[in-house]
Amino acid sequence: MTRSLTDNLKANLIRTQGEEPVNLIELYSSQIFTDRIRVTDSLKEIVSNGNTYTPFPFSLTIANDQSNESPVAQLEFDNISRAITRWLEQLQGAPKAKLRHMKIQVSDPDTLEIDITYDLKNITVNRRRVSGRLGFDETINKIGNIIQYRKDNSPGLF
Repeated sequence: MTRSLTDNLKANLIRTQGEEPVNLIELYSSQIFTDRIRVTDSLKEIVSNGNTYTPFPFSLTIANDQSNESPVAQLEFDNISRAITRWLEQLQGAPKAKLRHMKIQVSDPDTLEIDITYDLKNITVNRRRVSGRLGFDETINKIGNIIQYRKDNSPGLF
């Protein structure tokens, strides 16, 4: 998966001292129309593109490209708040749940360095952790062309 970063972030990553990029996460579903859950791995609240992201501990393993495999990533939250488990209970297992992962610099929070939307699947909840598998199954399995060209609906082609 090719990622193009801004020149400012590239220069910042080359330096031995500088600001670290910050991860922003949005959890949402097309099945329920409640507010999206917006969290960041920063220690303070961040406002990016008009949305406020709350500090919350999580671990995100980014997807890598393996040949002949669908890219898979992993997300884990510490189960310290009822907000996420309550949201998952409303979804009743979270079918069609999505996770939007963004990476920004604190000095320029409105520029998204990375912006990837994953399908959130196989969610497990226990006393300590909430975890789920991130992939692109719904996106990859969508039909690219909804119209099927046949003799009866496109006689000029045949």
